[in-house]
Amino acid sequence: MSRQRAFRQYPGPLAIDEQGVRRLYDQMQRIAAPENASIRFHLQFSDNSAVDNWSIDDLLGDENTSYRRIKAITIESRDSQYEILLKIGDKERIKDQDQFVPTVSLVVSGPDRQSVFVVQSLIEDRIKSLRMDRPASWVILMSSLVGFMIFLTLTLVLAPYFPKALTAYNPATNTVQLKAIVLLPLITVGMSLVLATYWLFPDLEFLLGKGIERHQRLKTLKTNLFWSILVGGGVTIGGGYVAARFF
Repeated sequence: MSRQRAFRQYPGPLAIDEQGVRRLYDQMQRIAAPENASIRFHLQFSDNSAVDNWSIDDLLGDENTSYRRIKAITIESRDSQYEILLKIGDKERIKDQDQFVPTVSLVVSGPDRQSVFVVQSLIEDRIKSLRMDRPASWVILMSSLVGFMIFLTLTLVLAPYFPKALTAYNPATNTVQLKAIVLLPLITVGMSLVLATYWLFPDLEFLLGKGIERHQRLKTLKTNLFWSILVGGGVTIGGGYVAARFF
C-alpha cells in the first residue's frame, strides 16, 4: 500500500517553553498508537554537541546554559500508521555554512492523504500557539531603520533651536547645523541600536532551563533601552528648544 507524505514550514518568531513542548508531546502521543509508539527528542546545542532523549522530562530538565544553548529540537514519532518529524530550529546551508534558522518544519507520513492532512492540522494548531505576539525581527529592523531616519531628519531640521554649544553656523549654506561632535555619536549610537535588532528580538527562543533567565534579562534590557531613547530624545529636543527660546 502506498503511503502519503506532507511537508510544511512555519516561520518565526517562536518562543518554545515547557507548556508548549508538553502540548506538542501530548498531541503526538494521542495521534500515535500507544502500544507501539516511539517518540524521540534530538537536541542540538551551540557547542556543536547533540543528545537524544526518549523522555520529555529529560528534555525539559536540560540546563540550556549560555555556553551550551539549545539551538534546535527535533521530535520524531513513529508507530504502525504515522511517521511525524517536527524540527524546531531547522538547519540550512547558507553561504557554504550550516546555520540554524528560526523556523519549524513538519513532515507527516501516513496511510492516506486525508488522514495525513488531519494529523498535520492537529499539530499545526500546537505550533501556532508557540508564535510570539510580535513581527519577525527583519520587520522590526526595517521599522527601526525608518524610525531612526525620521528621528535624525527631525533632529537636523530642529538644529537651529538647539543650544548654541551644540550647533555651528555654516556660511556656505547659510544654515545652523549640529556640530560633528554631536552628530557623529548620534548616528553611531542610532545605527548600533538598529543593527542590534536581531540580538534584541530573536526569532527563536528556547525558554527552558537558563533560557528563561536570559529571556527575562533581554526583556528588561529592551524596556530600559526604549525608555532611555524616548525620554533622552524628548529631553534633548525639548531642552534645546527651551534654551533657544528663553536664553
